[in-house]
Amino acid sequence: MDRFISTYYKGSIDKTRYDNALNAAAAKLNVPSDWLSSIFYIETAFSMNPYESRNPNATGLLQFTDIAIKQMVSDGILPKGFVRSDMLNMNIDDLMNMVVMYFQMNQKRYDYSPLETVENMYLLVLWPIAADQPDTYVLQTISQSAKFVASQNPVWDVNKDGKITAGEIRQNYRKLLPFTITTDYESPEEEAKKIKKKRIEKIILIIAIVLFVILAIVVIFAYNKN
Repeated sequence: MDRFISTYYKGSIDKTRYDNALNAAAAKLNVPSDWLSSIFYIETAFSMNPYESRNPNATGLLQFTDIAIKQMVSDGILPKGFVRSDMLNMNIDDLMNMVVMYFQMNQKRYDYSPLETVENMYLLVLWPIAADQPDTYVLQTISQSAKFVASQNPVWDVNKDGKITAGEIRQNYRKLLPFTITTDYESPEEEAKKIKKKRIEKIILIIAIVLFVILAIVVIFAYNKN
């Protein structure tokens, strides 16, 4: 069982079922399950409860807002007429699928793929457009000033300068967690490349050893001949 679920999950769902749903969602997104766990932990104010409402305007593992729900309905991801309160009647498997669909929607919308780091994956939730921006990028819009955004997300305004940069989130994301998560993620292709590289290095080492032995034999033979 995922160590975060067994330790930090606060809810009535069977933990094994929760864990299975989490692993299935992570597999669909091709990321480690602890990346999702850490995002859920932060978004639900540390409860990891899929029915959690951190405030009256957001619900669920990613704290879906009405705007996010309307966007998913508009894109045909959720059925017409679906509203945020409907999430309270969904089972954990469907809620996890909703998480998967949300990430896939934002990856397509913002042309961001693959999910290379947990920090950028989190940015796809908090401020999607910032996921592929440099660390100096400031979270703000025409209608939402940097100061307003910082006031709504004070935990990320680390230096208290009234603005939040993508770098502040990336550099401090793991510090907010009471547990250690997977540092890096390797796609199957990257893993295959590393395995191939190790095999080549092993072959080169064997060849070098064989050549050394042959050279040693030649030297010894020449020495004994003299």
